[in-house]
Amino acid sequence: MRFDVGQAGKPGFNGKDHWHVYNPNRTNKLNAYLDENANPTYDGSNPSHILPKK
Repeated sequence: MRFDVGQAGKPGFNGKDHWHVYNPNRTNKLNAYLDENANPTYDGSNPSHILPKK
C-alpha cells in the first residue's frame, strides 16, 4: 500500500491525497493494483487512485 500526498495546484489525482493498493496476485501491469472494492485494475487507472474517506 502506498499513500501519495496531493500537490497544491496540480491537476487530477496529482492534486489530491490518495492511496494505491498493490495487487498481491499481480501478473502484469494490467492488474497491478486493486480498486477500493479489491478488484484488479491497471496502473494509472482512475480506480487505482483511492481517495481517503471523510
